Amino acid sequence: MMFSKLTMAILVIAACSRLHAGNRLLLDMPGTSFQVGTTGNKVSLVLQNSDEIKVIQLKAVCSTPGVILHEVLQGSRTLGQGWTVSFHSVSDGRLNVLIANFGSEVFRAGEGPIAEIIFDLRDSIAGEFFTLRLEEVIAADPQGRKVELMSGDEAAFTLSDEVKVDFVVQPIVISLSLANRTEISKLQFKAKLDGVTAIAEPVLRDRAEGMQLLVEHLSNSLVVVLESTNGSSIGPGSGEILNIPIHSSSAVHLVVEDVSLVGSDNTVLESRVNIVGSSLKPELFVLHQNYPNPFNPSTIIVYELRFPMHVTLKVYNVLGQKVATIARGEQPAGSYAVRWNGPNDQGDTVASGTYLYSLTAGGSNVTKRMVFLK
Repeated sequence: MMFSKLTMAILVIAACSRLHAGNRLLLDMPGTSFQVGTTGNKVSLVLQNSDEIKVIQLKAVCSTPGVILHEVLQGSRTLGQGWTVSFHSVSDGRLNVLIANFGSEVFRAGEGPIAEIIFDLRDSIAGEFFTLRLEEVIAADPQGRKVELMSGDEAAFTLSDEVKVDFVVQPIVISLSLANRTEISKLQFKAKLDGVTAIAEPVLRDRAEGMQLLVEHLSNSLVVVLESTNGSSIGPGSGEILNIPIHSSSAVHLVVEDVSLVGSDNTVLESRVNIVGSSLKPELFVLHQNYPNPFNPSTIIVYELRFPMHVTLKVYNVLGQKVATIARGEQPAGSYAVRWNGPNDQGDTVASGTYLYSLTAGGSNVTKRMVFLK
């Protein structure tokens, strides 16, 4: 596994080890109950540190059947300024996580969330609670020396019957997901959309197969009713039930009102609405995963620009040190493919290991991981 190589690298680089009571990594529970859902069901990783820290590696583990460690997002302390939060899914209940900076920034003394762990649940789950724990937590300072982190090893979360309703706003589509532990026979809501030039007919996803869809289009909004026909319903589980295609040339702002959910026994269900990406600007560019990956002797990095803009494509090692600049300059809109066969800026071939390539364009930055094998 690539993360075991990173662990060894950090340990070899470590010239000394320092322990300060202020260096702690904690799991922060979002209240007394954990709401079931596919988006927004997050647990914060909160770093309390007195030493400067540039790299953190850890494993997040949940052994409760039916709980899936879905993804890891940035926290408030890792937004912008060269920070990247990447993860590798080993299994449903295990994620390897890497948090690193590719510029001059470090975690200076302070406290706050550095990452958000997002969970998903299968149709059924054993018990009414689950636990999450951190393992093999490793950190390094800007010089590559190991910094010891004490961690809150485990946190427990209870489950609620409240239905999680998630709207995810993207440049060309709004997706609606539900996370529910009971059957749903009817869903109704009103969506107000500013900044949208066209709204197409909503499209049902597999979870809502067999349901009847009724849509009323208003000036800048639409009313959606999804109800049972011939005994159909939205069964327990989580995932998308509806997509609303949109077209926009400016920022999109979504407001959701009058959400109503009815169970299969005609009982009104409690819900919590979460909107992700409201006021989202149109996507400036797309950075694809390199191929092949792992690679030897070369790999192709593909990216697409929606508008003409200045582009910089760089390669970093896992300590955030720049290895090579492989593209730079003004480029027109279009698709680009850049080949890299492993040389650094001095022309020497880099060592085998994990590297990260980062595309900066239009004031935005996206970073992905690749593995070079000799």
